[in-house]
Amino acid sequence: MIEVVAPEQIVVGQPFEVTYTADKRVAGRFRLTDGKDLVTFTLTEMGDGGPVKSPQTGTHHRVRGREGRFLISDWGAPEVGSELVLRFEGVKRWLKVVAAEG
Repeated sequence: MIEVVAPEQIVVGQPFEVTYTADKRVAGRFRLTDGKDLVTFTLTEMGDGGPVKSPQTGTHHRVRGREGRFLISDWGAPEVGSELVLRFEGVKRWLKVVAAEG
């Protein structure tokens, strides 16, 4: 079983954190979609002291292991009120896009 934790709301243009845990080692791809369209984004693997690897930009990112913590950034500026879908190994998380406060 795989569990993906992501915020329910994301602020336009702001990075957000995602984690996953799995019962056994997995090798899968993170994808972010806006409707049926793939969204280009930057994925940075995070460790306790900050980034573990150099950020990678693309429409999907391959990750491996039993768990991981990532920063997703540079995902564009979809319309406020729209929903993006984060997908990883059959798990989906819906992310509502909100405006920055202030």
